[in-house]
Amino acid sequence: MGLIPLVVARIALANIRARRRLDGVPTLLVEKGKILEDNLKKEKYHVNDLLEELRLKGVFNIADLNFAILETSGQISVQLKPEKQPVTVPDMNLSATRQGLCANLIIDGRILYQHLKLVNRDETWLREELKKQNIEDMGQVLLASMDGNGNLYIDVKDDQLEEFNVLK
Repeated sequence: MGLIPLVVARIALANIRARRRLDGVPTLLVEKGKILEDNLKKEKYHVNDLLEELRLKGVFNIADLNFAILETSGQISVQLKPEKQPVTVPDMNLSATRQGLCANLIIDGRILYQHLKLVNRDETWLREELKKQNIEDMGQVLLASMDGNGNLYIDVKDDQLEEFNVLK
């Protein structure tokens, strides 16, 4: 029994026809922004499953897609239409600067003093920055972090945002 997977793997490596039969082939699910229903049915894939996987890939509008392919691994690969692809630094003929990681300064209301020291700041500076955002109590802060350019991000606990959920 232990030899069967080894023999099958050897056959798949040696013969492309056998590989396609054993491993399968990728399936085109979206072509030029149009869902290929027959291929969805063939793969027993529901439209909701497709939409979820696309959202996980950062695609929220199916019209932005050139192609979506269901790979043999079960993952979906996407190619955006050229006009929807993000602009890269080389596209703009710019040189990239190193960004580094963000330093978390407050997590769940607790100051991370070691991280403050790493970014050459102190608690006084941090409290002043919080005051500028009308935050008096450190316990209100869920997360405060600083990026490599010195920009401070602050997210407070219990944000009262109006919910607009089209996924229900």
